[in-house]
Amino acid sequence: SSPTGQGKTSFCQTLTSNISDKEKCLWFTYEVPIVQFAEKFGADVPTFYIPMKLKESSLTWIQARILEGLAKFGTNVIFIDHLHFMIDMEMLSRSNTSLSIGSMVRNLKKFALDYGLIIFLIAHMKKIRLEDNENPDIDDIRDSSFISQEADIVMMMKRKKEKMNGDLVFGNRAKLLVVKNRETGKLGNINLIYTTLNKFLEEDTIHEQE
Repeated sequence: SSPTGQGKTSFCQTLTSNISDKEKCLWFTYEVPIVQFAEKFGADVPTFYIPMKLKESSLTWIQARILEGLAKFGTNVIFIDHLHFMIDMEMLSRSNTSLSIGSMVRNLKKFALDYGLIIFLIAHMKKIRLEDNENPDIDDIRDSSFISQEADIVMMMKRKKEKMNGDLVFGNRAKLLVVKNRETGKLGNINLIYTTLNKFLEEDTIHEQE
């Protein structure tokens, strides 16, 4: 998760490039057309799979496509960009938003465990912008605390500002904050830089929190 425009999709695309020689990736990219999405990888487009057409507001449909990809191509790493495209907003307006989203995320988590999948779920934040000295927090994830409760790992991104022509603007450097880690318990920050290869690279090693 992160505020809008901070690099969530680009970071997940970097992960796809880094693991595509060992793992089969399946993408559900609702915010960007398929051709534009592929072009964001640059010249070196990795192998990944994506449905020809996307259907919104249906977790059942997404689960069916995931099983189809698993059966046909062995896709076992799933990227969903983003959470709110799986939600029937009209139905949500008639129910408790937090509980409804929590139930859906729990369903998706159980589905991943049942079929041995890794699912990266991109979620928006409540805050559109952060102060310069403010880091995104796990409680900033929009609409439901159950999203972070169900997740094994929660990562937040923040783009760093740089001076350009006397003004502070978002540059190519970003901070990735590991704010929950059920696997090892280790938390910390990773400094990243977005390169001309259209990938995030790590600037230094992780700094473990005291």
